[in-house]
Amino acid sequence: MQKNNEIHIALAHNDNYTEYAVVAVTSVCETTRDENLVFHILDGGLSENSKRSLIQVAQSYKNAKIEFNKIDDSILKKYKLSGYPERTFWSVLVPQVKEISKLERVIYLESDIVAKESLKPLWDMDFEDNFVLAVEDAKSKKYSRKYLDKKSKFFNTGLMVINCKKWNEENIPERAVYMALKNSKKHTRYDKIALNKLFVQKVKFLDLRWNLQYCPIAIWAEYENLEEYKNAINNPAIIHFTSVYKPWRKGFGCYQPKQEDYLRAHKLTEFRLESYATWQREDRAMRHLGFLDMILKHPLFFLDKKYKQMQEINLG
Repeated sequence: MQKNNEIHIALAHNDNYTEYAVVAVTSVCETTRDENLVFHILDGGLSENSKRSLIQVAQSYKNAKIEFNKIDDSILKKYKLSGYPERTFWSVLVPQVKEISKLERVIYLESDIVAKESLKPLWDMDFEDNFVLAVEDAKSKKYSRKYLDKKSKFFNTGLMVINCKKWNEENIPERAVYMALKNSKKHTRYDKIALNKLFVQKVKFLDLRWNLQYCPIAIWAEYENLEEYKNAINNPAIIHFTSVYKPWRKGFGCYQPKQEDYLRAHKLTEFRLESYATWQREDRAMRHLGFLDMILKHPLFFLDKKYKQMQEINLG
């Protein structure tokens, strides 16, 4: 059982994302200082160097603790993955990890996030008999029409407050894996869709500021409440860099308005650069790469009403 003053946070990543996970963990430690933080790092084969980098973060903050929890892959072994990467299912398996299964709740974060505020208010939110607390996906209308129904909202799985008890009682991890594999030919990331299908009318949707998916050049949000979106942009609690325009990608980062928030946290880690000003100049000098990528994906993007709307919100 968890202690009253502990906040439990789970992350699942491979070695390629260790640097970004370290930034994410650092940002949480910086913003949540009055509570004891327990980070559950799902270990699907992390290198010793990756583990050392994460442990080093915890050693810098008196209220932080890092645990490396082995992933229970018995469900995955039960079904033939047929080329489906195992790491795709790590977020789905979180509640069945031995050390997490005993908890009432856990906050799951993808590693491409930066926390701007304490996670304590998020941790204290009532489930109200729901399976998960989450934020509406920026493409909710599109995904709902395709995979759910017109009345339901599609949530983004990059941040989830998971009701561990309910997930395990209803065997959600195995059901989600089975559903994803059964439909893998229809969509390569059906694990996210599976959770949404299983949790129709069982999600408590949070304010958009708890998972800000924002990049005007690439994320053309479909929220009904654009005022809430504007407020989230101006006052985010957690920034989620969901598009290909990651703040650390040269030629792409310059199109990410929240790049400075990422770099501010990055400066506090062992991966800090000698000169961020130089890095940003190089980033801007290579911006043609990001623009070319945009042209290839959306040749007539400047005529799209959604794109124009996002630019108006950004400028506003």
